[in-house]
Amino acid sequence: DKVNAELEAARATIASNDEKVNNSVSKLEYEKVVRELESAKSMISSKDKMINDSVRMEDYVKVVQELESAKATILLRDKASAELNKEYQKLRGEMTSAKSAVSARDKQLDEIRKQVEKLVREAESLKASVVAKDIELD
Repeated sequence: DKVNAELEAARATIASNDEKVNNSVSKLEYEKVVRELESAKSMISSKDKMINDSVRMEDYVKVVQELESAKATILLRDKASAELNKEYQKLRGEMTSAKSAVSARDKQLDEIRKQVEKLVREAESLKASVVAKDIELD
């Protein structure tokens, strides 16, 4: 009986020690799993940050490209506008010259008309003189 009692006590001790070992192993495994989860979370967070940074960089690059394109378009429009303005100024100068020429021609025509009117009056006066002389001669 004594041997059975010792055997039972030894079995109880072994079972207790097995439970302690199992609990200890379970605790170590749990801690290992927790560390692995924390590491995985950190890695995921790091990857998320890299993805976000990459997306932001892609967005930034896209915006920069759009700005460069807009800048090029504006430069082309400015160049076209400058050329059109230059052409406008040239045409405006030509129009001013044409207006001056027309104005000068109008003045010449007025002078010619005045001279013609004066010559017509003189011709009528001379005609009247000739008619008067003809009447005297008759």
